[in-house]
Amino acid sequence: MTSYIRGKQLRDLISLSESNLKRYYELLEQHGYVFARNSRGHRIYSEDDIKVFQAVIYLNKGKNMSLDDAASFVCSKGIDIDAIFTDTKNDSQNDQNLTSYTVMPSEVRSEQTVKMLVEIHEMQVAHQSYFEQLKKENKELQHQLLRFETQIDERDQLIDQILEKVNQQAATIESKMDNHYRQLKQKQFEQFEKIKQKEKKGFFNRLFKN
Repeated sequence: MTSYIRGKQLRDLISLSESNLKRYYELLEQHGYVFARNSRGHRIYSEDDIKVFQAVIYLNKGKNMSLDDAASFVCSKGIDIDAIFTDTKNDSQNDQNLTSYTVMPSEVRSEQTVKMLVEIHEMQVAHQSYFEQLKKENKELQHQLLRFETQIDERDQLIDQILEKVNQQAATIESKMDNHYRQLKQKQFEQFEKIKQKEKKGFFNRLFKN
């Protein structure tokens, strides 16, 4: 029969603060891990759950994985949790930080398999990071293109406005020139009529004098 401990006992066992324990079990649950609960709905933890917490801490501190990546790796299908700890004996820094760990014996094949899975996972994380960077750069390029298209539209609108003003000014100038031409023609006509009248008057004066 599986035995369980409560959260406080787990924190004391692996030296976790309440906030860190909450952070770890929420991350694990986000990646599909399921904890047993008591009649009040509170989480309770088995021996396997304790190993899972220890594995997350070890991968985070000993292998420099982010907590999210460590939780994802531990929750991956087919992972041998015990094999994760097989190299802690030769790692003095990990031994100092993880004094509460119980190192479980494992076959060399299991150790190599876990190491290979860790490397594959790290490659996947790196590729995912590169892919996210490409997505970010692509999004920025799309924003730049949108700004460029907006600037082109604004430039086209400005050109249309300038052309409209030029056309209006041309029409105004043409209208003024027409009026000026008509006025000039009218003045020429009036002057011509005056000259004709003057010549006609001079002709009759000369005629009556003779």
